[in-house]
Amino acid sequence: MIVFLDGWVNDEKCLARQKSITGSVLSADKIVHVTTTDEFLQQIITQQVDAGWSGNSLIAQGYFNDTAVQLLPPRSPPQCMLSGSAMMTRKDNNFTTYWNQGFDKLVESGRFTRLCSEASRRHGSAGTVACLNP
Repeated sequence: MIVFLDGWVNDEKCLARQKSITGSVLSADKIVHVTTTDEFLQQIITQQVDAGWSGNSLIAQGYFNDTAVQLLPPRSPPQCMLSGSAMMTRKDNNFTTYWNQGFDKLVESGRFTRLCSEASRRHGSAGTVACLNP
């Protein structure tokens, strides 16, 4: 059984597209979904699953450092997205319009840069803080 994080692009469908990995297409009874990184890690450590399929960001942020989890080659799964982060809304929802307006204001005011710098200062010891560069 393989554990995946719910809502992440690195899911069982991503794994199934990796033709170079033998057994990459899993039956439903071999797939476990969890909602948090702690649950993901516990599933592996307690041997409730055989392995986990994780996004590059968890590995890059050092999430697995100092744990019993062994990272196997490749050190990270192939990218399953074209580029960057995204959000999804229903077709009949105009949330993205308001989001874009608010984000533009945040960037123009300089507050976004300050928030990013503050996040790096506070949390940089856990790994690289990947900020957007708008």
